[in-house]
Amino acid sequence: MKPSAGKNLKRALYFSLGYIVFCSLYIWLSGRIARLSTANVELLAHIELVKGIAFILSTGILLFIYMLVQLNKITTQKTTINLQRETIGQKETVIQKQSETINEHRKIVSDYERRALAGIYAASIAHDINNLLTICFHSISELKERLPSSSGSLKFLNYLDSSMQRMETSAKTLREIGKKEINYDVSVFELGKLVRDTVELTRNHKRVSTCDIHIEPFQKILVKSNAAVLEQCLINLIINAADAVKQEGVIEVRLTAKDGFAFVEVHDDGPGVPLHKWRTVFEAYVTDKEHGSGLGLAGVKMSMDLLHGDVLLDNSSLGGAQFTLKIPLAM
Repeated sequence: MKPSAGKNLKRALYFSLGYIVFCSLYIWLSGRIARLSTANVELLAHIELVKGIAFILSTGILLFIYMLVQLNKITTQKTTINLQRETIGQKETVIQKQSETINEHRKIVSDYERRALAGIYAASIAHDINNLLTICFHSISELKERLPSSSGSLKFLNYLDSSMQRMETSAKTLREIGKKEINYDVSVFELGKLVRDTVELTRNHKRVSTCDIHIEPFQKILVKSNAAVLEQCLINLIINAADAVKQEGVIEVRLTAKDGFAFVEVHDDGPGVPLHKWRTVFEAYVTDKEHGSGLGLAGVKMSMDLLHGDVLLDNSSLGGAQFTLKIPLAM
């Protein structure tokens, strides 16, 4: 038996014994007084009746008061217990939320650590790529000297040389990942020429060569940006469009300018991007392609942010998707 239960038992026993003693004394004393005060049996019976009723009323009132006090105590205790339970429940909810937040933070930290290691590894690979590119450049230079100037092969060697120069720029960017921040050199140049040259270069890509790609006429537009980075971003968007339309699809490149920005739009007549995926389409490692890395559009987004521009997604008038590079104009 618990100590509190033993105390309650003793209190109840003392109360019962006290009540019995009190009632016994009352009956004995009141009977003696009644016998001494009158010799009339009828009067004695009347006195006993009044005395009994008075006794019942008084004890009933006392019991009512006692029970009321006890019930109030029980109600107060129940209320206190319920409040304590609610408080405990709230604390458990807070603890659960804190635990979930801690787990989310751990996941985020783990993800950042993984990406930091990936960045270091990427910088290391870029260093090795740069060494290999040096060999390739020398070999291309030797081939150009040995081929006659009228050779049709020179055209493809020039494409190869130009593509490898862009690879060298990309490798340089990768080497910068491990540093505190990436800074792109910017200059003023004519955007239309860059768009035309990039589209012409990209026609030789295996996935783009089967598509009908063309450029809408546009006016001369000067921008202040990094030409090599913009070119790589546009190549990514064109190849992405080619993946969407598969073979014999239509890709259209448009160029406009307004409100201090130039806009290079890449349209396709593919299935488009479902609305529920618009928010994640530029996130790293998010892809629907079977062999995709999920880094192409993420890289475009990061590059445009660093160039104080943006990349936008919309529905195309051709029926597919429209990706747009937003580039600051040269003021």
